[in-house]
Amino acid sequence: MADAARLGIGTKLAYGTGTLAEGIKTNAFDVFVFFYFTQVLGLDQILAGLAIACALMADAISDPLAGSLSDNHKGRWGRRHGFMYAAAVPLGLSFMALMAPPEGLSQTGLFLWLSLGAIAVRVSMTFYAIPHTALGAELTAHYDERTVVVAWRTLFGLLGALLTSGLGITLFFPETGGPDSGLKNPDGYGAFGIFFGALMTMAVLASALGTHDKIPDLLAPAVSELGGGYRRVVRELREALSNRSFRALFFGMILYFIVRGVMTTLGVHMGLHFWALDSNEIRNMMIGFALGFAVGAIIAMPLGRRIDKKGAWLWGMAWLIVWGAAAASLRLLGLFPDNSDPLLPGLVVGATFIASIGGGVALATASSMMADVADDHEATHGTRREGIFFGALMFSLKASQGIGWLVGALVLEAIAFPENAIVGSVPQATLNGLGIAHGPGAALLGLAGLIFVWRGYAITRNHMVTVRRVIAVQG
Repeated sequence: MADAARLGIGTKLAYGTGTLAEGIKTNAFDVFVFFYFTQVLGLDQILAGLAIACALMADAISDPLAGSLSDNHKGRWGRRHGFMYAAAVPLGLSFMALMAPPEGLSQTGLFLWLSLGAIAVRVSMTFYAIPHTALGAELTAHYDERTVVVAWRTLFGLLGALLTSGLGITLFFPETGGPDSGLKNPDGYGAFGIFFGALMTMAVLASALGTHDKIPDLLAPAVSELGGGYRRVVRELREALSNRSFRALFFGMILYFIVRGVMTTLGVHMGLHFWALDSNEIRNMMIGFALGFAVGAIIAMPLGRRIDKKGAWLWGMAWLIVWGAAAASLRLLGLFPDNSDPLLPGLVVGATFIASIGGGVALATASSMMADVADDHEATHGTRREGIFFGALMFSLKASQGIGWLVGALVLEAIAFPENAIVGSVPQATLNGLGIAHGPGAALLGLAGLIFVWRGYAITRNHMVTVRRVIAVQG
């Protein structure tokens, strides 16, 4: 494994570039895919949620499997890079196909296309993203440098999200007037899929090639004492869950991502109908979201040094909870400007930016904390399981986002939100229900996640000094 030295700017840049693909994929699913299939193609909202649940079941198998295979793989390109190279083209092609369903599909056809397309994209991403994320934990053992590496990864992920929202809406969904302009224009989604599918493939290959020279410095796989096949995966997961800090971070991040999933799934509905924003203003809101996360990722580095990683994560989560619920809650209480106020779009963008700062801090810090958990596990068990730990973290991300999609779909069904809704035609009671779910409802879930980490995560800077000494003796 690489020693506790600082990494060069070229390595950080190459490693971070790969996260462009993750940012594109995540933002596309959160913002565009659900809206496209339900509000443009007319797929029933519950069926759309069930389609994502099907993809979630595929993730339940592929995420830990990819982590275990990556941890134990023996190849001329090390444990990680072979998977990264292999996933690049299938990822791009499957996303292109997802965004170009044949015309005239029935409800069953749309459901199957979304289900199978989402599974293909997410499994392809799994076999790239888990080895890539685990690679970040191997590049350096330096306690603070790990947060820097994660911050770079987070920033590039946010750049991917920013490109998807900002450039995607500008190029493929311009406002031209009429009921089918902007995000309601069905003709823009195919070109959107081709452009960003190709960009994901290029980002993955650039990252794999740019870090290829580090392969000799990385760990070779240890001989597993847990057998082979999927039984080994189950045993490795059971071993990982025996770590108290891992359990706390795992369940805390599940709730964190559910909050993000609910807020982003309902985000376009909130923008168009609750706040009555046009497509350009929604684009600005998404840009504010991505920029806030970028600021948070940068803040995470000095904040982690000042109050330790656990404290930084708790601060970020609390900030996201409070500010994420603020605008909608104030509107429901009659304390926020109405939609006719010219200041409203700027206030919504500002509130989104401020809230996402906390989300960026929590996300950047969590991956660095997970790398420390992998070290703690090695000190206790004598084996490294970055792939399993980050596979579990990735599963928490995708599972909870899938749950967030499903919760969002159930919310829309419960409040009788109309399909293909025209702006200005949605009843006020329905809009109030949407605001409650997006604001205070999501905040309550986030509070539960904060409590998990506060009570259960026990790894500190001083503890990691002891861990590194134990690993040095073992090695």
